[in-house]
Amino acid sequence: MKLLPQQTRVVLWLLFLISECKSHENLVDDSSTEDLLNSVSPSAEISACSNLLSRSQRQLCRSHPMHLSLLEEGILRAEKLCKRLLENDRWNCYSVRTGPAGLTHTLKEGSREASFVEALSAASMTTALARACARGSLSDCPCEHSWPGNRPSGVENHKWEGCSLDVRAPMKFVRKFLDTDLQKSQHPSSQMTLHNYNAGRLALKLVRKLDCRCHGTSGSCTFKTCYKRFGTFEEIGQHILKRYRNARHVHMNATHSWVEVENGPNSINSLTENRAVVKHLPHLRRHAKQRIKRRDLIFVSNATDYCNYDPAQGSLGTAGRRCTEENAEYLCCGRGYVEKFEIKRDYCHCRFTNGCCNLVCKTCYTPVKFGSCND
Repeated sequence: MKLLPQQTRVVLWLLFLISECKSHENLVDDSSTEDLLNSVSPSAEISACSNLLSRSQRQLCRSHPMHLSLLEEGILRAEKLCKRLLENDRWNCYSVRTGPAGLTHTLKEGSREASFVEALSAASMTTALARACARGSLSDCPCEHSWPGNRPSGVENHKWEGCSLDVRAPMKFVRKFLDTDLQKSQHPSSQMTLHNYNAGRLALKLVRKLDCRCHGTSGSCTFKTCYKRFGTFEEIGQHILKRYRNARHVHMNATHSWVEVENGPNSINSLTENRAVVKHLPHLRRHAKQRIKRRDLIFVSNATDYCNYDPAQGSLGTAGRRCTEENAEYLCCGRGYVEKFEIKRDYCHCRFTNGCCNLVCKTCYTPVKFGSCND
């Protein structure tokens, strides 16, 4: 039996307490962002504004100096979320990095994958600002004091409570920050990026949920108070991921409107012909041609399958990627895989001694089997 070092015991004990408190999370749980705000002075923020490439962004940054650290926090979250959501895809977000004004990448311009990066970047930046507004860390963040939209039927005894944040202010700021320079260009790739930025910001509104609490004697629920809560970063990311899976391959017509490409090489219809893709991504379905909606992600370039190494297309290939028996056909692109083993070292059989805070664990070694895609 092994006695863990004091620091390790403290960390594990804190993790235990956090897990116990997880069910009591409220609307705002991003304390790291609040700490970031408290640790950075406005003068330091204004100095950091000079790192932005766009003149309009630098001007906006200097007039709102406390926003930059929040945007950077959102961008960092977006990068981590991208890699987690796509870790089992052929393209697993390896080419995405954080930049001073959003996520950067080496993807093919106008690709489906670029649409996902654009939407996720805009959504995460907007979410970071919105959560800061909810904490009261930023000014100029109005509340919704009435029912959003038409009052639902059957809720005559419901009351709109507290501050359900009106997300229009964060959306407006991020729109100015990201869109201003792109709006000057009519190039299809620029217009595509604008559309996907907007779809990402819109996700914040679409994922919000209405929470109501009952009031009354003996749990009769004769009266309810309601408020809108934000979706988590994970929920917003999952929403954008679904849009990415069903992104629309489009081209711009003479009137500068988007028209879907029929049976394009990266359309949903052509993907359904690949059994391995459909098995791995079961939500891909044939669908009737529909109007392009604001919440849809769009792309203008032909497909990259990401099976083979092709830096010009932003593809590192899938040779050597870890896989499982279930996803190997898709991930290894039909090339097969070899089984390998690694030894995983972990703490196990942990228990508290001497009251509450002395954690004692054993060290366990477990062989773990995994697959590696062939070259």
